[in-house]
Amino acid sequence: MNQYLIIAFDTETNRDPEDRVKRTLKVGIASYDQMKARTLAVARGEHVPAKGEPQVWFTSTESFAKVLSENHRQLEVLLAGLGSESASADR
Repeated sequence: MNQYLIIAFDTETNRDPEDRVKRTLKVGIASYDQMKARTLAVARGEHVPAKGEPQVWFTSTESFAKVLSENHRQLEVLLAGLGSESASADR
């Protein structure tokens, strides 16, 4: 298996202010081809992800940084406030 850059940082989940939990999110950075090969190897049973391997992958540190941008985080807060009904559109 190829080597991957793993970025780990603590994130605080605060859905319930009385039950704040800190956890570490491990993020993998790999090329599209590396991610595809890894995904197919997992699907074929050729690779079993280890406990410490990331479950979230990005193709570059730049794409990962966009997810962490202030505007993106504000959008997440807004959507979280709307609840699950915001995901379905009235047609």
